Amino acid sequence: MPRWPSDRDDSTAQFSSRGPVHGSHTLKPEIAAPGVGISAASAGGRGAHAYRSTSGTSMATPHVAGAAALVGQRHPDWSAQQVKAALVSSADSTVPGDVRETGGGRLDVKDAIDATVLGAPAVQGGTFDWPQGKADRPPSRSRTPTRPTGRSSCTSPCGTSTTCGDPQVPRPAGGRAASTDRGSALPRSSSVVRITLPRRAVGAGGRRNPVACRTSGVAAFQVMDADVWNEQVAQGYDESSAHMYAPDVLGPAVSFLERRAGRGPALEFAVGTGRVALPLSARGVRVAGIEKSEPMARELGRKPGGDDVAVTIGDMTTSRVPGTFSLVYLVYNAITCLLSQQEQVACFRNAARHLQPGGRFVIEVFVPELQRLPPGETARPFHIGDRHVGFDTYDLVNQQLVSHHYTIVDGHGSTFLSPHRYVWPSELDLMAMLAGLNLSERWADWNEAPFTASSRSHVSVWQKPSHGSASP
Repeated sequence: MPRWPSDRDDSTAQFSSRGPVHGSHTLKPEIAAPGVGISAASAGGRGAHAYRSTSGTSMATPHVAGAAALVGQRHPDWSAQQVKAALVSSADSTVPGDVRETGGGRLDVKDAIDATVLGAPAVQGGTFDWPQGKADRPPSRSRTPTRPTGRSSCTSPCGTSTTCGDPQVPRPAGGRAASTDRGSALPRSSSVVRITLPRRAVGAGGRRNPVACRTSGVAAFQVMDADVWNEQVAQGYDESSAHMYAPDVLGPAVSFLERRAGRGPALEFAVGTGRVALPLSARGVRVAGIEKSEPMARELGRKPGGDDVAVTIGDMTTSRVPGTFSLVYLVYNAITCLLSQQEQVACFRNAARHLQPGGRFVIEVFVPELQRLPPGETARPFHIGDRHVGFDTYDLVNQQLVSHHYTIVDGHGSTFLSPHRYVWPSELDLMAMLAGLNLSERWADWNEAPFTASSRSHVSVWQKPSHGSASP
């Protein structure tokens, strides 16, 4: 556990090293503790020379180790990782310096002992491929992701932020995520937590200072309706996904789909607020959609051209739309919102039922980034922007992940935790085969860059045989 010394006024000592941990890329330090001018027993000293004042990491370490022993004594059933999480997420984040100098902040023994809600103790800083792609960019500034885990004796359900036992406020950890952009699917089934940040964590102009938010300062904590795609969330969806509306992101997607649709109609599964359907319709393609959320569909209908897109309210695994289509498509990782293999297979079969002979089914989805996970780590950042930061936590046994989305606007933070089932390209090919479809194209992106072993996403096209054989 990296820890670095601070002096009497909590300033980081000049001799403290900084930087990500070699190999794992986790941020370092994770926590700071007093380590300058510490009185310690002198080896072989006697009388007036029995003690000496010294400085160094070796002076900060006993403070952290002693605090860990006290936390372990208070919570004997906690694992070492839970003890570590308590130490880091309870640290005093108001000390001078940013996360690169002090991590979560200066050790606070009392808060660590009393902690009942924990945060992720370390966040991976992420890496860039070399040579860098056009999508790679450095983070513009730090953000503080939170990971509420509830009481140690309870198991929180996947995709929720509610704690077990007494209602507690999630305690943000001190780590910041830095990564390249990869659009992760916003939640289709999750809870939303709205947090009002403490005044001291908000700087001039409503910007958040690069320090961790203390639990005691959180002014409001509200869990929204169980159905996250309510009116409130639907109205803010476009703003929260603004980076996906950028011309260099949306334009190539619409052009790709327009070419695959040809002169025939298109059907979008999980059409949402019409990010892709409306510009595709504006190009002369007759577009229909299936959407599970009525508020999302209403947002689509309010937009210019919304009346031209016929939306069926229902599940994309079973709902039927009148007629057949030359193109069925599913974008922005939405296939992973189906949380079982059976549901994903059913989605392919439903697409095949809607396709004309020779028609195409197109999916845009990320490639699981397991090879980028350092040994023993389960978290991977995927996006950082001016108002949004996100990272995925992987469940490697059940082939699932939870996407953590944190959006900060005018000093208010909203949190989405959305569960997904990640899926490999080869597994999608098998699902297509079960639905009577054959792989015809696979690209790394909408610009038709070659798909390689290092690609982080793919756009795949499966085609229904043109001889008119029946679909499963």
